[in-house]
Amino acid sequence: MSRNPVDHDLIASQQGFSQADDEIIQTQRRAWYNILISIRGTVIKDVLLRVACLTLFSTIITALYEFQYITVTYSADAHKLIGLGLSLLLVYRTNSSYDRYWEGRKLWADIVNGCRNMIRFGKAADETKKIRQLSHLLCAYCFSLKQRLRGDNTFSRYSDYLNDSQMQFLETTKNKPFAITLLITDWTRMNYTDRESLKIMEQYTAALVTAQGGLERIMNTQIPFSYIAQIHHILFGYLITLPFVLTEYHWAGIAVIALISFAMLGIEESGIEIEDPFGEDKNDLPLDAICSSVLNNVRLVCEDHHVDFDEPVRSNNVEIELN
Repeated sequence: MSRNPVDHDLIASQQGFSQADDEIIQTQRRAWYNILISIRGTVIKDVLLRVACLTLFSTIITALYEFQYITVTYSADAHKLIGLGLSLLLVYRTNSSYDRYWEGRKLWADIVNGCRNMIRFGKAADETKKIRQLSHLLCAYCFSLKQRLRGDNTFSRYSDYLNDSQMQFLETTKNKPFAITLLITDWTRMNYTDRESLKIMEQYTAALVTAQGGLERIMNTQIPFSYIAQIHHILFGYLITLPFVLTEYHWAGIAVIALISFAMLGIEESGIEIEDPFGEDKNDLPLDAICSSVLNNVRLVCEDHHVDFDEPVRSNNVEIELN
């Protein structure tokens, strides 16, 4: 059976999302020198002012030493020990943030796979309206979860996938993605009577709920403030006292301090940048593209069954109601 090719970018753009995620930085297949000279998506702008202030301060201190307004020198042994410990703390801080980022990506992959499996199995319902209902619910679930992770509890962006009774139900709930899983469960019970099918669909729904719980755990669990504050204090003390222990470098010490400041502040800022991977910053997860991929997948299933996915859901005579 032949099928017209699907314009994925067009589909995404029609829903208000860009599958290319222009604001998300893509590093695949980029030459190292292109990355080296890149500014967009880096933390250079975020740390530039602090590096400039530290460089200016080190210039003043160096000048005071060079013109012998200050003659007392300090040993660098303590700074070496503090610098070693501080480096380990910064690396651990960044790794903790990346763990959150990567776990978030894996959980979203579980959601995408769960939606694919559910629509693949759900197409056995055969009836056009039933397939369309499940497709709309899965799309609404993904988009609602994305908005919840971004602190947006409205459903205007995915209201086209819901009928009036479903909209009224969601208006009374705070956790809208979970509420949609209840609607999916109700759809399953209305369309399957054999235990085996019910069990399989329940497993797929449970997988969505489990992945959502993991994403909410990342969203609601922040790195302890005391740990972050301690790193800030140690880092500030270390950098502000560097000019007093690098006097042997004379004027060249200014450049050394600027490089050290940029390196350490950049590592710290990188951890902050990816700590919350669900936002709309340039280095966050491409949630718009992920949700659009689910949209494209369910469209393909609908096309295979000659189902008009874009038919307004409120025109359906069959409504999903909670038991």
